[in-house]
Amino acid sequence: MDYTPFAATLHRIIDPATVVLEINLGYCVKTRVICKLQCIGVPRESRDYSCAMRTLEGAFAEQETLRVKTREMDERGMYPVWIEGVHDVMLKDYGKMTHFGSRMSREGVRKLEQDNMRFV
Repeated sequence: MDYTPFAATLHRIIDPATVVLEINLGYCVKTRVICKLQCIGVPRESRDYSCAMRTLEGAFAEQETLRVKTREMDERGMYPVWIEGVHDVMLKDYGKMTHFGSRMSREGVRKLEQDNMRFV
């Protein structure tokens, strides 16, 4: 997959898989975009939903600057993103839940993780 890296700041957390980021496009141009975190999918009905929200808030709080890698907009009008540091925490704590909730096979998730290791 070809990802484009951007610098960003967190504007708002909608749910454990959806955030609003202010992305710096360069040349003093910034835009707010609704982004979907890849491989993260904690259902609202889950008992771990509030814990996942706190974990995500803590992961964002630990990051001074966010490095976001994204592709083109998907069919729902959202940008699938991979955020260094944040995804590491969420996949570690909610690995099983993310694989079941993301509608991706474990092999697909592993392939995404391996593709993203090239950018580290």
